Amino acid sequence: MSALIIIEHSMHWPDEIVAAVQEEGWEPILVTHHASEQDRQGSWRTIEADTESPQAMLKAIRSELSQEELQGLVTFSDFHVPVSAAVAKTLQLPFLKERAAQLCRDKTKTRQILQRAGVAQPDFEIVKSLEQAQAAAKKIGFPCILKPVDEVGSLGVRVVRTAAEVQQAWEYMQQRESYGGDHPIRDVALIEQYVPGLEYGVDVLVSPQGMQIVGIAEKKLSPPPFCVLMDYETPPALSELQRQAIRKVSLDSLKAVGFDFGAAHVELKRDGEQPKIIEINARMVGARISTLWEAAMGH
Repeated sequence: MSALIIIEHSMHWPDEIVAAVQEEGWEPILVTHHASEQDRQGSWRTIEADTESPQAMLKAIRSELSQEELQGLVTFSDFHVPVSAAVAKTLQLPFLKERAAQLCRDKTKTRQILQRAGVAQPDFEIVKSLEQAQAAAKKIGFPCILKPVDEVGSLGVRVVRTAAEVQQAWEYMQQRESYGGDHPIRDVALIEQYVPGLEYGVDVLVSPQGMQIVGIAEKKLSPPPFCVLMDYETPPALSELQRQAIRKVSLDSLKAVGFDFGAAHVELKRDGEQPKIIEINARMVGARISTLWEAAMGH
């Protein structure tokens, strides 16, 4: 039977994706560093391997499957996008190129690439110490954002309004040695301009045929200082010109990082009429929000 390799999954296991894979007549196979009881009891085969190591995963996959059985490879984990790209390349499976995967995973590199490409985004500074963070916040102006470069799900992202709040946010970031116990957090952060406008999520599918926007939704966030997603609404209240501006800057950002295959979730905020990129995620939207598109569009 043809198989789809799934390298790790997020906290929200995408049951809809598993069902869709099975409807195609393929077998979903989860590759994970530690299979939970839920994983073992699921309707998919589980392969345990060190998912931080392309070599370990390749050895485990090849011990279970022939090249002819492999039809594709996906991941729903931000941390595993670069390593998934390396595995897919060796197995000659379609996936995002390694360089683009690495750029999207590192928020500092994303910012630098977008800056060189002239893509609209907030002003930013890369900082590696509390002293640098304090100086950058003063330069950019309060309020501003302190954002860890390695985290996911807006963890550690805070709106800071004073030098004391910069210190609190930096100390909180340093207290977290790793995310999930397996992914060390570097003492590097971004200080970014705070954009007070509405935030939007843009989901895009990229294939050799081009880039297709699946949908645009307005994101409802918790009040500052945290940036927690509370709600997601589509269609957003946008004029056609505003919609076109969001579409353009989203696709321009993906082109700038060389995004050539797969699902992308682009986040941006409108500063007046100018949308500015907040970040690029090299995966489909999380938290089962993909079901929103099905409910809104009927497919």
